[in-house]
Amino acid sequence: MKLEEESKKLVVINTHKGLFQYNRLPFGVSSAPAVFQQTMEEMLSGVPEFGVYLDDIIVTGPTEVAHLQNLRQVHASLTIRAVTGTGNPPSPSPEFHFVPVPEIPRPRNLNLSPSPKFPVPGIPNAPSPLQP
Repeated sequence: MKLEEESKKLVVINTHKGLFQYNRLPFGVSSAPAVFQQTMEEMLSGVPEFGVYLDDIIVTGPTEVAHLQNLRQVHASLTIRAVTGTGNPPSPSPEFHFVPVPEIPRPRNLNLSPSPKFPVPGIPNAPSPLQP
């Protein structure tokens, strides 16, 4: 995220070669995550059924067709603003593939016994560290 000229004066790094101003918002600024989060939410505000947490975007849909349409909307929103993680321009026509996640089988009859209340016998009998 590019910094405005006024903000550049406040974000300075001291090196052995002198003082330098950042051109982009660095990670170390305490408000950077909140600013980035708000920017991402604003960029994707027109997209249905999405969630964003910093640079992670989750897109869903009730059907495969709706899901792919929502993915294309996210891509279009980011493309308008030329947002890619690589510094390269975004691809003009992305290919999205829907891969259903199989249900994870639950373990059955593993012959597990409950763990004892105190697995190490010395713990219940250990003296309190506050005793003299």
